[in-house]
Amino acid sequence: MKSSRKRCPTGCVKKRQTSKKATKKSSRKRKKSPGKKRPRVYKLKPAELTNLKKGQRRLTKIFKFFDKVCRENGIKYWLNGGTLIGAVRHKGWIPHDADIDVSMTNRDFKKLQKVMYKTKLPNGMWFQDEKTDPYYEEARNLDIWGKMRDLNLSYVDEKDHSIHNGIQLDIFVFTKRGNKLLVEQGAAPDIFDMKYSDVFPLKELKFQGFPVYVQKNYKSFLKRVYGAEVPPELPLKKCYPHEGRIGKTQKWQKEKYDWLYSKRC
Repeated sequence: MKSSRKRCPTGCVKKRQTSKKATKKSSRKRKKSPGKKRPRVYKLKPAELTNLKKGQRRLTKIFKFFDKVCRENGIKYWLNGGTLIGAVRHKGWIPHDADIDVSMTNRDFKKLQKVMYKTKLPNGMWFQDEKTDPYYEEARNLDIWGKMRDLNLSYVDEKDHSIHNGIQLDIFVFTKRGNKLLVEQGAAPDIFDMKYSDVFPLKELKFQGFPVYVQKNYKSFLKRVYGAEVPPELPLKKCYPHEGRIGKTQKWQKEKYDWLYSKRC
């Protein structure tokens, strides 16, 4: 009687070869699968990138609240800076951006102040201007009359501790004189004197799924400032948050602004 081993060596080998081929094919398929792409952000470590995304989500909530307040009170604003580029190119955040930039007229800002002073803000949000922050007036950018801040997250690389530096929504203010919108300082490349008729009536775009205001001639504005109606993405090495990394509120902030944090206890 012949051994069963002698009767089926070929079949056994074929089975093993088939399984090896299948393994190779499956491994090839896995290699082809790209998975989730890393956002175009330069140098940030995984934990720092997570904090950036966390900060963007928090700022989106602040922006939604700000937009709601403005719409309910007839206050007009429009996007500028990276926030405008993000709305046009990404319909939301530029992957490496870490703040919100909006503009409004001086008349609308005064309306906003009155509303914010009497509005109970959601937990962790703060409206910062020369009245709510005794340190603000001396340290502020002359074109930024106010900010919406988060009290739990901040820009941890900021060395200037003269004012609270929680992650922010910047409010640039233009003074209306006739058909002109004038700025005090014009320190930023996209903040300069403009014609009122180039901005109003406002249009709308989407930012992270909700409608936001942009100036009427936003396309020609982007072309003038950045060279294209849809500005191209920067080289990877320049894709870094200009405000720096985001992290938890620091000790110096809680000590200097103790009244903000004692209220929450």
